[in-house]
Amino acid sequence: NFSMPSIGAVGAYLHRPKYSVGADYEFADWGLRNVGDVTDHLSFRNTSAVRVGGQYTPNPGDVRNALKRFTYRAGLRWSQNYLVLNNEPFSDVALTFGVGMPLRMTGLSNVNLGLELGQRGTMRGGLSRENYLKFTIGFSFFGIEDTAAAFDEFLFDRIIDRRHNGDRLLRRTDHTVIKGFGEQHTAYRHF
Repeated sequence: NFSMPSIGAVGAYLHRPKYSVGADYEFADWGLRNVGDVTDHLSFRNTSAVRVGGQYTPNPGDVRNALKRFTYRAGLRWSQNYLVLNNEPFSDVALTFGVGMPLRMTGLSNVNLGLELGQRGTMRGGLSRENYLKFTIGFSFFGIEDTAAAFDEFLFDRIIDRRHNGDRLLRRTDHTVIKGFGEQHTAYRHF
């Protein structure tokens, strides 16, 4: 028989306009709920996990330098595995790094890139240790109606607008400003 554990966790998070930091601790009672297999030298143990991390956005409203609108992230994670093999417990430790790139000048939709460098396992008891590198990509979309516009602005830096201001053709830039509820104004540059 195999039973899922009860899990308890506690954490703290501090958020400021340019940065956020957080930490959490998690406990799971695997060992209390499951009996191991003596023939296969397999047993279960209660586990703990600790995670700390933070993120920093240099200037969320900068209209001239996109790199200052990016959110840079880093973290550290340590966790115990619930299995004990050959009477040897093992754990997983990892450093994580990431960057969130906004799809638009304003709004919450973004592309997230992550990199994790870790190690799990142990060399004791005839077991093995694994070093790993994991790359992730994620998309966050807020507002269904803005999804097409977000991709449009993310993939195409400048788009020619068909409007004319006098005899000058205008080009849309990434200087989009939101005013009021749903009322969108776009800044234009003459060329």
